[in-house]
Amino acid sequence: MDGAGKAVMPQSRLLKISSSRATTLHQRMLNLQKGTPVWKIERVRILKKRPVINELIVLPKKLFPDLDRLDESLPNTLYDFYQNQFGIFIHQARETLSAVEAEPRDCKNIRVERGFPLLEIRRIAYNVSGDPVELRTSRVYTRGTAYQITLR
Repeated sequence: MDGAGKAVMPQSRLLKISSSRATTLHQRMLNLQKGTPVWKIERVRILKKRPVINELIVLPKKLFPDLDRLDESLPNTLYDFYQNQFGIFIHQARETLSAVEAEPRDCKNIRVERGFPLLEIRRIAYNVSGDPVELRTSRVYTRGTAYQITLR
């Protein structure tokens, strides 16, 4: 929401899609085995021409084959995309919010100083079987805005 309480949807700018191996955090959050291949999607979310969210999305490669070939068509909102392109229906998500300090990647992507206070939102999205399929970490510049979400 903007400072007046009006709901606004940030737009996305894709920075890159890369391939990696699951870290200890990814293994724990997504129930993956050590060394499991994953996709990393790095995006910046923009609100009123200002970058406000530094976003990192981690997905198991086996569930999202050839995701890197679709990067030009990656939409602003991803859950319909997951369903239409890969047959992955997001049934629910769990978020954990915490206060963090800006790190170098945040400084570069959302133009804040190192140590600036940010809101970190860590979301795990689950398919209809209850399996975790997405780990999303959003680091949010909240000055003049508020975070509000309705998941359906």
